[in-house]
Amino acid sequence: MAPLVTCIIPVFDGERFLAEAVESVLAQSWTEIEVLVVDDASTDSTPEIADAFGEPVRRIRLAENRGPAAARNRGLDKARGDFVAFLDADDRWLPAKLERQMARMPDLDLCFTAYQNFWEAELADEAEAYRDHALSRPMRTFCISTLLTRPAEFARTGRFDESRRFGENMPLFMAAHRMGLRVEVMSDVLAERRFHGGSLTREDPQRNRLDFLDILKDWRDGKRDGEPS
Repeated sequence: MAPLVTCIIPVFDGERFLAEAVESVLAQSWTEIEVLVVDDASTDSTPEIADAFGEPVRRIRLAENRGPAAARNRGLDKARGDFVAFLDADDRWLPAKLERQMARMPDLDLCFTAYQNFWEAELADEAEAYRDHALSRPMRTFCISTLLTRPAEFARTGRFDESRRFGENMPLFMAAHRMGLRVEVMSDVLAERRFHGGSLTREDPQRNRLDFLDILKDWRDGKRDGEPS
C-alpha cells in the first residue's frame, strides 16, 4: 500500500475559501490521503463546511482562537500519515502536487514546490499594479502551503512557533537550514496562493513586519552564537 499523506489545513472563519482548498486536496492524483481541518474556534460556517465532506476529511476544533501555528501543531498531534503536508485555507493545490513531491521524498527531508500567486476580484487594482512584478511570476520560496515532510522531522527542527501570529513558519525553515537537512524547492508550479481582502497578513501589516524583524534577529543571533538549532 502507498504511504498515507496527511494534509493539515488550519482555518479561522474561512467559510469563503475552505471548500475550494479541501477540494483541491481531494482532487490529488496521489489517493492515499487524509485531510485534517483544524478549526481555530471559528465563528462562521467553517465547521459545517468541513463536516459536509465526510471521510477522509476530519475536523478538529480548538476551544479558543490560538493562531495558525497552534492549529498546525494540533494537526501534527492527530496526523496518522507517514508524511504530512500543509495547506492554508485560502490557497489551493494543483492535482499532481503530492504525486510529484512523493517521487522526490526518498532523497529529501523537506520538499517545497514553486507556486503561483493570484488575486481575488476585490483586489483588481492591486493585481494590475503587480502585473509585471515578480509577485505575478512563479515563486520558488519556502511557502508553507507547498511543504511536504515526515512527522519525525519536527522532532529535529522543532514545531511551529505558537508565540507568533505572523512568520510562525520561518524558525522551522531556518532550523532545517542550520541543521543541513535535505531540502528542495521544486521548480514545478504545483500550488496557488491567494491574495484577498481578508487575509491575515493584511489585518495587521505592522505586526507582520515586526515579527519578521524579530525572526531575522533570532537567526542572526543564532548564527553568531553558533547555536545548532
